[in-house]
Amino acid sequence: MDSLYQGYPVGYIISWKNPDVRLKDGTTSEGKKILIDGQQRVTALMAAILGEYVINSEYRRVRIKISFHSIFNVFLAAQVKNNDKGFLSKDITVKDLISHLGDIHHVFPRDYLKKNNLKKSQYNQIANYVYMRSKINIKIGNKAPEDYFREIKQQCNGYGLKYGGISDLDTMEENLKMNCIPNSIFSMNINNYEVL
Repeated sequence: MDSLYQGYPVGYIISWKNPDVRLKDGTTSEGKKILIDGQQRVTALMAAILGEYVINSEYRRVRIKISFHSIFNVFLAAQVKNNDKGFLSKDITVKDLISHLGDIHHVFPRDYLKKNNLKKSQYNQIANYVYMRSKINIKIGNKAPEDYFREIKQQCNGYGLKYGGISDLDTMEENLKMNCIPNSIFSMNINNYEVL
């Protein structure tokens, strides 16, 4: 996953379709593709993204544990590939944030959701994560989205920069789109959390 983040080539996966090839179970490969090269990459991706079991060095079936949600990592890799900007950032890319100054931010802040009696399994949702500058994340703190997005809207209407460098609504809407956040976020509160 780190190679994808950093933009390094990860190699090809080569498959072959031949109806006459016998598979391990003795059947023929009719209509199936056979993996010729890239087995380790496919195994690593399946284990990381789908939680598939792998065989460890002691020949035991285990699951690979990723320090953060693997599907969010895939989303970040796509943002790096698309050269997307970090949340509330006018010019800093997600790639730069991953390498230097970034934090994972809960769009609906974790403490805000805890105060509203949501459980960890409810507030640690992929749709609630974005990558942003640490400095901005600290400024937002545990404010309700309706509060800090009101301030962001004021920022975009000429009332001075408070969170990042975006100073107009068109750029803000584009940034929301890059980060998969609906435009309706400007008026969302705890009652809208499941909608996000």
